Amino acid sequence: MFIERLLIHFALFEISILILVLPISYGWNHLFRLSITSFILTLPAFLLCLRMALKGRFLWYRSASNVWFTLLLIVGFFQLSGAFIFPTGTKWFPASLYAEATVVETIKWFSFGSLIFLFSTCLRERKDIQQLIRVLYFSAYVVALIFLLQFIAGKSFVRGWVIQYPWLSFFGIHSNRNYLAAYFGMMIPMVVSGLIYRILRHEDRLHAGSLHYLGDSKLLFQFSLLIFLTASFFLTGSRTSVFSFVIMVLCFGLLSVLKKQKKKNIAIVLMIGAVLCFILLLWLGKTFLIQSHRILGDLDAYRHLHGRFPIWNNAFQLFKVFPAFGVGLGVFSSAFSNLHIIRSNVLTQHVLNDYLEILTETGLIGFLCIVFGCFFMVVKGIFAFRKTESRFKGIMGAGCLFSLMMCAIHGMTVSNFYDLNNSFFILLILCLFMNLPTLSRRPINDDYEVAQNNVRHIDIPSRAMRGILLIFLVVGFCFFSYQVFKIGVSDYFVSRDTMDDLKKASRINHHDAEIPARIAEKYFIKSNLAGGMPEEKSRNCALARSYFEEARKLNPYNSHYWFRVLEMDRELGQFEVGLMEFEKYFQLVPFDVKAYVDYATMCFAYSSGLNIKENENVYFDKGLWAVRKALKLDVSRSILFFKDVSNTWPSEIMSRVQELTRLKIMR
Repeated sequence: MFIERLLIHFALFEISILILVLPISYGWNHLFRLSITSFILTLPAFLLCLRMALKGRFLWYRSASNVWFTLLLIVGFFQLSGAFIFPTGTKWFPASLYAEATVVETIKWFSFGSLIFLFSTCLRERKDIQQLIRVLYFSAYVVALIFLLQFIAGKSFVRGWVIQYPWLSFFGIHSNRNYLAAYFGMMIPMVVSGLIYRILRHEDRLHAGSLHYLGDSKLLFQFSLLIFLTASFFLTGSRTSVFSFVIMVLCFGLLSVLKKQKKKNIAIVLMIGAVLCFILLLWLGKTFLIQSHRILGDLDAYRHLHGRFPIWNNAFQLFKVFPAFGVGLGVFSSAFSNLHIIRSNVLTQHVLNDYLEILTETGLIGFLCIVFGCFFMVVKGIFAFRKTESRFKGIMGAGCLFSLMMCAIHGMTVSNFYDLNNSFFILLILCLFMNLPTLSRRPINDDYEVAQNNVRHIDIPSRAMRGILLIFLVVGFCFFSYQVFKIGVSDYFVSRDTMDDLKKASRINHHDAEIPARIAEKYFIKSNLAGGMPEEKSRNCALARSYFEEARKLNPYNSHYWFRVLEMDRELGQFEVGLMEFEKYFQLVPFDVKAYVDYATMCFAYSSGLNIKENENVYFDKGLWAVRKALKLDVSRSILFFKDVSNTWPSEIMSRVQELTRLKIMR
């Protein structure tokens, strides 16, 4: 059993490293963080699986965990291969775009599946769980302290580190205050539970006359941690998080008083809850909470969508097109912007609703596996806690339960599940909640003790089955290791941002459209620097056009790439060909208002530089056609885009456009 114990300690060490690193690494690149997370989680899980397969047995401690983990693997594999096996016939389904986004999300899902596997197979002792909780407390203390230092330094909104302090800029912090507030909201119930347990232990010791409250450094540490977390939670200014936290506190109070069944206590709790809700509504202001609060960085784009409700409605329309298995992991932003039934060209990154986003991306089958699987495990854990007599298990289980409740309420208005840090801690707390009722004070030394603890022991006597299992594990681990390595190396070359490094990244990662677009921009800059050398300028423009065209093939639903190809065609003297190519984009995405405005801008700019009257009329008419199409789609958005390009259009064209706009509004 020495090797098994060594692997268990290794897994515990790896999870502790993630708990410490993830909260303070938000400023790092997302793909780099994902690569590190997947490697740290899958390596001990793979080694443990390999050891069990070699010994010819698997120790599944919970049949429900076994079923849930298997379903997650099936859903992840199906999402990975769904674009190639089940063609849907819709135009927005490019296999390369689907594959890249889906591989990234599937790596994250399999990493979290490894976390579930580690908890359900090896982290079974009380001292291991206590060590993880201590690391969790220490990590939360560091994040809260750093946030308070940043707030005192003068940053009212959380967005990176203060520039005046270079020694702080190494770590980075959450760029989204809602994600940071959700993290603090998850940690507060855990800290309160630990504090209650510590106080109850001290009461027992005080009766024995052995110790007083101020003599325990752990109690003081947890008390100061609670103060820091609470202050940081409210200073983030996240209204959605505070609203969810107040509801969670009310639920906690109602459950406690209903258990005692005292009408006086119920009235007191309801009165306190009403006062808290009244104060919260005063703080939120007159505007409606869900419509007034937006969380993504592109606030200007979301201002035109008038809140969350149109996003939710369009996401549900997207779900009705792909009801069974969804649009695929990680590709919601592309599918949402490019499906023809949705009249929006804004790049909406998330639905701002965890449940609806899971339903849209994984379909009804994936939604049932994930959400109802989590709900089933929570309910099973609650029934298990009713049978336990351990004070530690009961109090810490209550903290985990109310942390999960906070996340469940908060997920109705924010996409917490797709933030790497918060999704990891949500799953970690869920695993702690599942494992707490069955903790053992003694290590599991042999198979007889396993049987005494009512653990299912599944034998695999067949050598053929053992060999197949080993092949599956080795191939799966090598595949995901290769994907992680490819993403990490490609991202490293992209970060260096030189021509040679970008070309290396393009050879490694064939599916990222941003890499050839960056190469094309560098060639275009070189063409502008060529000066009086027309051959050099033409050669660089041709190279830039080829790379922009490659980016356009990888992501044909980004109008920016089409626009840049048109610009290169104008520089090369083949503007007519470029216009014909750009008009193909309108067949793919007929509702893109900005694309019509860009098309009109290029036509007006080209026509103003011509002296031939016939050609001028042709391009002028094409520009007016694009203006009419934009006004027909969305008047308000068209006016905003017209203001952005008004400086580049001639005065006579602007007067004509203003007249068309006035006529459209009068209608």
